Amino acid sequence: MDEPSPDAAKPEGPPEPSDTADTSVVAKSNEPSPESEQRGARADSGAVAAVPAKSDAPPSTSAEPPTEAESEPAPPSREPVVATSPKAAGIGVTFGRGSKMLLPIVLGIALLEAGAHLYQTRPVDERGDYERAAGYVREQITKDDGLVFWPDWSSRPGRFHFKEMATLEREGPTDDARYKRIFLVRNRGASGGGPAWNVAASRDFGTVRVDTLENPKPEPVLSNSLELFEQRQVEAFVHGPTEHRACPWLEDRGAAPPWDPATPPRRYQCENAGVGLLLALEHDYRPRYCLAAMPMAAPRALRLRFKGVRFGQKIVVHHLIHKAYENPDPRDAGPQFPPVDARYWVELPEQQMAEHPIGATVFRDGPGFAEVTFSTPELATKTGVLAVDISAASQSNRQYCFEVTTR
Repeated sequence: MDEPSPDAAKPEGPPEPSDTADTSVVAKSNEPSPESEQRGARADSGAVAAVPAKSDAPPSTSAEPPTEAESEPAPPSREPVVATSPKAAGIGVTFGRGSKMLLPIVLGIALLEAGAHLYQTRPVDERGDYERAAGYVREQITKDDGLVFWPDWSSRPGRFHFKEMATLEREGPTDDARYKRIFLVRNRGASGGGPAWNVAASRDFGTVRVDTLENPKPEPVLSNSLELFEQRQVEAFVHGPTEHRACPWLEDRGAAPPWDPATPPRRYQCENAGVGLLLALEHDYRPRYCLAAMPMAAPRALRLRFKGVRFGQKIVVHHLIHKAYENPDPRDAGPQFPPVDARYWVELPEQQMAEHPIGATVFRDGPGFAEVTFSTPELATKTGVLAVDISAASQSNRQYCFEVTTR
């Protein structure tokens, strides 16, 4: 009789768990389904944070407890978040009622900027404007009138077109009180420039405006040291305790270095110092037309005698040292230079007055261009010689320049 097989002897019931079956189930649950792959792709392309995909596979029936690594949540992803819309990026872009109100303002500013650009770049006949302005001034200007170009950079085209009217005396004045009127030539409506006088007349010539300023209290000049020098009414000497000799007169091409004071082409050559007319510069590069006269080292002096001077109520002296040789702040640790002394007196041959003292000036580094006034009512209506001795403790770097007038 045949023996029954072992399988047939076993009772029917639920199948026993198997390691192979458990492994296959876990592997199947870890495999992503097609649906989860699509959801993951959409999350990667547009979502802010990835959402774990759901699996259709049944949960694992393994009896083994989950390991520590499987029970802990996955660390947050360090990959940068990509925002694909203003809302996701936190940008409040709205087009509501407020933006509609701002639109006309923005358009108005744009039109204003465009109009300003067209105005500034428009073609203008500036040369013709200057020519017509020069003709207007030429018909009125006199010897007692001044001429100012404003702003300063416009003095170059101004001198070119105003030609003989733009003299050195007017381009480098020592003061404005001597003028009865000043013609102020403004370029492109520039404000400022000139003294605070009454505007008697104003004319526009395109880009150029000419204002006529009237001096409320003019001080007419009777005699000017610069004009007397031009007329050769000046004598120059090297004067000392044991010497008194005249300086020779020279006329040549002179010299005009870029920064140092120029050597006048018409001058008295007193040893290594030339006495002549030039434009000296202040600290701010403003030019002053004056008589260059380098002092002699004391006890010697440079003596100048101006002949045929008409005296009035006062004598006015303007003086400076060229900016290249003046220390604007003597408190600095830079080089220290001695002051320049000038002693003035008057000679009246007709009244047998050999030497009538007037006063003295002292120029020290620091203040720059300065004015000194001497009251001379006792000399009013008289004519004579105005003399001055100029000296300093050292002659080095003392490029002294001055102007003296009677009024």
